Amino acid sequence: MTNEKRSWSAIGERSRLPNQMEYSNRYLYSAISPQKGDSFHIIGFNRTDTESTNIFLDALQEHYPDSHNIVIWDNAPFHKPAILHSKENLTILTLPSYGQELNPVERFFGEMRKVTANRTYKDIVELEKLLDDEVATWMADKDRMKRLTYWEWIEEQIG
Repeated sequence: MTNEKRSWSAIGERSRLPNQMEYSNRYLYSAISPQKGDSFHIIGFNRTDTESTNIFLDALQEHYPDSHNIVIWDNAPFHKPAILHSKENLTILTLPSYGQELNPVERFFGEMRKVTANRTYKDIVELEKLLDDEVATWMADKDRMKRLTYWEWIEEQIG
């Protein structure tokens, strides 16, 4: 389905934007280190559930085997099972309900929505390729990721 955003048009005229009312989903799982600007992403899950989340966390731990990772996320039902909270070298912190604005990764997801806005796609593969390329661009520019996600209050807490 088309991700619609505001757009500019001449006074007295309406913008005509392409629109698509067809549903197909893929999910992007992302973990970001605001302090370093480093990030880890997996795109292509067909659903968001405990199994997909577990696969993502296992891959995150495999990618960063020598560090203790802290994951901050919301209270989604599929985030609660004990299997996710019992991993070595991983601490999960849960945000309060309706506290998404406290999670730096949400700003990143906002940037991904901007990239996909006001366009139609031939198929889900085309959309996935666009997001894959955009994620790679962000991963290559750690300073840009830090500017987006490393807020003053986070820096104060890390001290």
